[in-house]
Amino acid sequence: MNLQERIARRRSAHQGRTVVVDRDHLSPVVHRPEPIGRGPVLEQLLDELEPVFDGKLPEPVAVVGPPGSGTSAIVTALFDALNDRLGESSRSIATTTRAGSTGPVTWFVYVDGRRVESAFAFYQAVLSVISAEPVPESGIGTDDLRERLTARLARHDRRAVVAIDHHDEPETLRYERARELLEPVSDSVATIAVGQSTPEKWAPAHVEADGDVDGDADRDEDGTGTGTGTGTEAVESRTATGDDSTQPAGSVVTVPAYRHHELVDVITDRASTGLAAGVLDHESVRELAIWADGNAHDALAALFGAACCATATDATRIDASHLEAARGAVPADGVHVDRALALSETRQQVLGHLVDVDTDDRPIREVASAIAERSTLTNGTVKRFLYELADRGVIERVPLPTSGSGRRPSTVEPRFPTLVFGALTSATAETATSMGGAGDGDTDLNAVPDTDMDTETNTDTETDTDIDTNTEPDTDTSSNTDTNTDIDTNTEPDADTNTNTSTNEPP
Repeated sequence: MNLQERIARRRSAHQGRTVVVDRDHLSPVVHRPEPIGRGPVLEQLLDELEPVFDGKLPEPVAVVGPPGSGTSAIVTALFDALNDRLGESSRSIATTTRAGSTGPVTWFVYVDGRRVESAFAFYQAVLSVISAEPVPESGIGTDDLRERLTARLARHDRRAVVAIDHHDEPETLRYERARELLEPVSDSVATIAVGQSTPEKWAPAHVEADGDVDGDADRDEDGTGTGTGTGTEAVESRTATGDDSTQPAGSVVTVPAYRHHELVDVITDRASTGLAAGVLDHESVRELAIWADGNAHDALAALFGAACCATATDATRIDASHLEAARGAVPADGVHVDRALALSETRQQVLGHLVDVDTDDRPIREVASAIAERSTLTNGTVKRFLYELADRGVIERVPLPTSGSGRRPSTVEPRFPTLVFGALTSATAETATSMGGAGDGDTDLNAVPDTDMDTETNTDTETDTDIDTNTEPDTDTSSNTDTNTDIDTNTEPDADTNTNTSTNEPP
């Protein structure tokens, strides 16, 4: 905590008794510049990236860890620090007095697979880091951006390390697809896969006869790995595909779940800058860490939710009732709240209404109808969204009890922290009279390589004139089959009706 943060925290304790000083410091979607308790893992990853300090490219690396272990925080923090040292902006400052002398430049690019909707968006994300000029958002084609990328990395002393995060989640950019898009500059780019598992067909480096990876990570007393990978996940992900084709050999850096005392430090660090002094006692922090069981996302989601509850009741402290309510809003074995926040605005609106609707003992058909009554979306559209979001794992279909012999009806429940989502979502709680045409552009992220055109009007419109083709009927009883084939006559497209001329093909 810097001096300004300390002063702000003390001041808040005497002015209005505000519980929250800085909400961002509590948020599970905001990463710290230096992750708490992750020094050994950062050293392992630096070992893998060692060649960049000699102006060379490292081999492919997979950073793998369980939910809430901080894989994203580790990579983003390290990339920011490396860009400060090895990126062109710092290089140009360091050489201004050296008669124009320059050295090799290596950029470190973090790509959030949850938010890359097309090849165009992928190239935009990469160029936003390595380009010296602003990257257009429209009026230019994917071919043009690819050519810019190629030109930027054409010099032998320019290279980039690109991390693809969340590659193993549903409906996100696959690691293999990212490598395809980077093929024109493959000699100048190294890639890092970040997620809960290695990419499909991943070939671990130095597989020994017993199936272990050379340098397999044995646990130190501090619970971290000493090698560069476990190998087990890599071998499993390769053999599960049923073929022998593999990615280029690469190492695996394993990120363990947080131990209890480390998670206490994480919560304390966030609370010390995000909350007013004296708002949360140490015993509550300790209990929260035990409850979260090594998952920093769940711990921070509960901390954030408890702060929301305390603020809503005008409390001056976070007490046990606030923490209990906040923990109840974090589903067991749920998904990261950013999975929901990365969705289109229309789908976020549906999720927001789902949180407010009583779903107990109500089949999906009735839940969809209740949500549709609160918005301008038709019942068919809402129902389609609910099935789609269940397939993505953002919500969960839960069977309902039935006394009949037919197909059991089901309802849906959120799998994301609802209090955090409600506070952070950018979607407005639209009503039938307040919402215009909500934009919602969805693209197949991992389609076959695009047929590039110089320009293309981006009209990713998903016109809702479809028939609900869900073939799984929601039957309330054995004799009452849901024959709901309502034609969605909503003429408001689910997609952003952007009329820019960017070529926004699916990657």
